[in-house]
Amino acid sequence: MSRKYYINESKLAALYQFKIVFYQLTPDIRSEVKPDETVNLTRNGASVDINAMRPKKILTFKRSISVPVERGPDGYTNLLICTSSLSSYYSPMSSEEESEMRGLKITGEVRNEGGAIDSFCGIISLTGEMVYQFRFAEVPPKKMLAPVGITADGRKAAVMIGEKTRGEDGAGYYIGRPRELLVWTSDNKVQKRKLNYPSTTDEQVKRDFFFGKF
Repeated sequence: MSRKYYINESKLAALYQFKIVFYQLTPDIRSEVKPDETVNLTRNGASVDINAMRPKKILTFKRSISVPVERGPDGYTNLLICTSSLSSYYSPMSSEEESEMRGLKITGEVRNEGGAIDSFCGIISLTGEMVYQFRFAEVPPKKMLAPVGITADGRKAAVMIGEKTRGEDGAGYYIGRPRELLVWTSDNKVQKRKLNYPSTTDEQVKRDFFFGKF
């Protein structure tokens, strides 16, 4: 995962490998995006420890979550979240997260059996509400979903259907060989687009989506 926090005005989401924690910031808390694109919270000039704040909502997952990031952590309206069955390692993003983990199983795929949500790919608001879930039954390794991106206003998002593909260096796998795109719009309509890219990766798909081709 590229970044830990996503923020829009008073709403903040902290993302971990198996959970998302949602906060409602009080008016006296100021947020600052640092050069490394993490978020610094302060109150009257003093640093605020996010772990000491009371969450508004927590979503937990059995599978590792994947979030496409095309810009910094501020300005998000909605998040595009997809669980992944390809995660083969666990890397805690804080000591608190590691101490909270229960039922962690590493047998090829890493699973958090203590999580509430198993398979999910869709749109979640910064308040933790399920906005939309793509209705697609994965059939690994040939039919798998991967997030492509979501627009800045949170009103359009895309996921692609591809297959389990070995990394070029021979280490690990990713969802590549894109052959179909599912494009969601905020009226909860989904358009299907056939893809025919010579590349096995999703880079061209992402570029085309953000430049408005789809």
